[in-house]
Amino acid sequence: MFVVRRTAVDYSALARLDDMISVVSRIEQLGRASVDFHQEEWRGDVLLATGNVRVASVNRVTIRPAAVPDCVLDGLRCGPHAACGTAQAPASHEASTN
Repeated sequence: MFVVRRTAVDYSALARLDDMISVVSRIEQLGRASVDFHQEEWRGDVLLATGNVRVASVNRVTIRPAAVPDCVLDGLRCGPHAACGTAQAPASHEASTN
């Protein structure tokens, strides 16, 4: 299970409720029990915000720090569309939201 440990956001422009926004998320650092992401939110070619998020892996029962499972680490290293098996550089993932 992951919990948000730290977040920081810089807002550059306004967005409206019905705007189509693209979120670009890049892994900055992949640790044994945490992952640091850099994220950008865009509306077309307008940068709306940038931010950094650190998530920590914790034990579901104790909520104490726990190692990220190897299968999750492999998925983060390889990306959503790669056939995993060899470690690769961290991948960037892009998702669109309404």
